[in-house]
Amino acid sequence: MKNCYFTLLLLFTALVSNAQADQIFDLYDFTKRADAKQITISGDATSEIKSSGYQITTAKDGSSVMKVTGDWDLHEWLYIAIILENKTEEIVRFEPIIKGELTSDFKAPLPLKNIGWLNPGETRVFDCILQPDVSTRTTTYADMNANFPEMQGMPAGVSFTNSFDLAHTKSIEIYFPVADFERVVTVKAIELYKHAFPENFEKNHMTFFPFIDEYGQYKYDTWNGKIKNDKQLEEDIKTEDEDLAKHKGSEEWTKYGGYKLGPKLKVTGHFYTTKVQDKWWLVDPEGFLFWSNGVNGAADLSVNSQTSDKDLYFEYLPMHTDSTFGEFWDGSNYNFGHANIKRKYGEYNPQKYANRSMDRMKSWGLNTMGAWSYDEAYNLLEDKKTPYTVAVISEAPELVAGFPDIYNHHWEKNLHKEIKHRSHKIKKDPFFIGWFVDDELKWHTPEKLVTLILQNDSHSHGKKHYLQHLQKAGEDVISFNKVTGKSFNSWKEVMSSREELNLSGYSELNNKFYAITAHKYFKTVKKYITELAPESLYLGCRWNVQSEHRHNLNVSIGAKYIDILSFNQFDDEIYPNTFPTLAGIDKPYIISEFNFGSLDSGKFSPGLSASSDQRNRGEKYKNYVESAMRDNNCVGAHWFMWGNAATTGTSKLGENANCGILTETDQPYYKLIDYMRDVNYSMYQYRYSNKEQNKTKQELK
Repeated sequence: MKNCYFTLLLLFTALVSNAQADQIFDLYDFTKRADAKQITISGDATSEIKSSGYQITTAKDGSSVMKVTGDWDLHEWLYIAIILENKTEEIVRFEPIIKGELTSDFKAPLPLKNIGWLNPGETRVFDCILQPDVSTRTTTYADMNANFPEMQGMPAGVSFTNSFDLAHTKSIEIYFPVADFERVVTVKAIELYKHAFPENFEKNHMTFFPFIDEYGQYKYDTWNGKIKNDKQLEEDIKTEDEDLAKHKGSEEWTKYGGYKLGPKLKVTGHFYTTKVQDKWWLVDPEGFLFWSNGVNGAADLSVNSQTSDKDLYFEYLPMHTDSTFGEFWDGSNYNFGHANIKRKYGEYNPQKYANRSMDRMKSWGLNTMGAWSYDEAYNLLEDKKTPYTVAVISEAPELVAGFPDIYNHHWEKNLHKEIKHRSHKIKKDPFFIGWFVDDELKWHTPEKLVTLILQNDSHSHGKKHYLQHLQKAGEDVISFNKVTGKSFNSWKEVMSSREELNLSGYSELNNKFYAITAHKYFKTVKKYITELAPESLYLGCRWNVQSEHRHNLNVSIGAKYIDILSFNQFDDEIYPNTFPTLAGIDKPYIISEFNFGSLDSGKFSPGLSASSDQRNRGEKYKNYVESAMRDNNCVGAHWFMWGNAATTGTSKLGENANCGILTETDQPYYKLIDYMRDVNYSMYQYRYSNKEQNKTKQELK
């Protein structure tokens, strides 16, 4: 048996190698072979092998899983493509799940999950992106990593996440979740698709460079909408003008983007929050219900490429003194987005571009400029204005990396100065919603935070306050040494020490200090917003998705001061238990960041939430926004971001995802926008009247 298995493994390897040139390999073709020994069906379903493929019938109100097991080395492939046919007259949701193993012992493997939808009678090729685990970057992909060390996704599309070693892929599953109708789906084939490494890079590393063209695009691939000359950019203006003329916005909306067909509430001249029919809402300045459907970075196509030590990457970079494009340099960062705006419209004029952007947002069904948007929104003419927010960062000076030293008076002084500066410009603009202050702060747990604080030097204000906190509780150096296992002679010596200490023995005191810190932070921010911009809302600190930094302790304290909590939530949808930190907290919240990306338009990374293609980005957008609207406490969701990240990376962190509604050349992703319009134009009917909230009945384009 071992010899037979080894022979089969060699045969698979040889077949895969031969398939590289064709960029496709049939892992299973169910229309040609009846071998189903490695396939199991579980759940409320029956199965049958037919000439058309492997047919699965899932019962009404039931769910099922088709599982194919194996032992595959897939690290040289970019996609697993699943070909399915929907035999029913309803839209069918399916969820491919790919699992494998990790050879490292320090963490458990995670599956690669996908969601897709089949229209009635449709046969669809659904590409599942194979994203290897980050731990394999410097081993399995060492050669690519050495040549592209500061890019999250590398040329051709190898991008990393927390998953498993693709060389040890063990199963492919297709899950059909519960639906109120019987589903009949035929799985025709499972294929490996597209080589993970650029063929010309494999042949000759040096001739591969440069690989980025003058527009900031990957030059060795083609896709719908790729720009090859400036004339295309000019033609795109006409195409988009026609599209905008056909789609002028939702008839549901007030001038602020509120629900003019809904109830009329108290008119205040500014935005506020209230509850209607057990659902939290924003209310616009005219008293109409408002659900904040927005985008971060609105009207600012900043596509900054970090070029330091990357000169070989680019076909063309202008001189800093270049009279045409030199203005788009900022140190070693070159802004392809702004340069492409100049190519397309004949000039880089931020206000003119913002005016066009407002027309776009209205046409796309977006009613809010999220964080980091065009910073002179207050200056736009009223007929062009869209409700907007302002993002302020208060993180310096630092208490620990990613969290401000709120005990340092310079922090309060800087925060006050920043809010005052921005509030003077905004004044009492009714289109202004409120303030995001900070982004994805590193809150940590109480014990972790104080452990890091004590590793600061003797100038740390926060460190001094923590030690005073212990002393006020009756601790002295002797008791401190007993708890930490050390032998300090004085508090001054503790203050000077920077070693890591075990402070677990102070659990209760650590929790109290953490609560004091959180209260002081939120209370101070709220105080200055109330003082300097009294008719605006405090929109929170944009908690990230990590449970280490977002938990009930800091969220519950923040809820005492924040008007609308904000969460950056990169997930497939909002589930009933997405925010366990909100248990017992009746407070409105907003999704301050979410998106979906794919690899079918020249980008190297899908970002934090992968999609099969541009259509799937749209499907997942619609699904996500509808799930958010079904949550009674959710009052909005903001897409991240206006334009794509730079192809080679926006900073030393190397973010280069397909995250935009627009490409780096200002081309709209029309398939995504079709789905945006579909859900956004009727979002108030959906949320207020619960119209068609059974999303399995929705007809997806």
